[in-house]
Amino acid sequence: MANSDNVDSLVHFDGFNTFWTDGDRLITGKKKGGGCLWLVNKQWCTNVTVHRRYCSKGLELLHFECQPYYLPRQINIVNLILVYCVPGADDKSCVNILEDVIDQCTIKHPDAANIIVGDFNHIKLKYLNQYVDFPTRDNATLDLCYSNIREAYKAYKLPAIGASI
Repeated sequence: MANSDNVDSLVHFDGFNTFWTDGDRLITGKKKGGGCLWLVNKQWCTNVTVHRRYCSKGLELLHFECQPYYLPRQINIVNLILVYCVPGADDKSCVNILEDVIDQCTIKHPDAANIIVGDFNHIKLKYLNQYVDFPTRDNATLDLCYSNIREAYKAYKLPAIGASI
């Protein structure tokens, strides 16, 4: 298994900055699955700063900020937070960690766009706009997209990729 400190260089896609975190199996207790991978198109943004890679038994998180080439004047930066909540994790603990990260982003850059996406496994963030309003796995809506900007995104249901469900 790759170490989160050097794994970004192991996963490469032409034209993209690659950010990946896959927590230590001794910490997470997982045997397979999980982790976070985000690809940032270099035509959209090249100035990217990773702020936090977090891994626990219940939550894996990757947070970075970027300045895309084109932003509305009122938005100065974009915080991207990718989340994997482990099935059966302590929901309250996961929400507390996520809210802490989001609060830190808001304090540092009050005019930033905060975008939080990932596999939330039934936890909800109540004070943000949630854009996915259809089941993403069987009859459950587990894969979500949150933002602090109202009506910034419209989610569409697409067919599964490969053997994913």
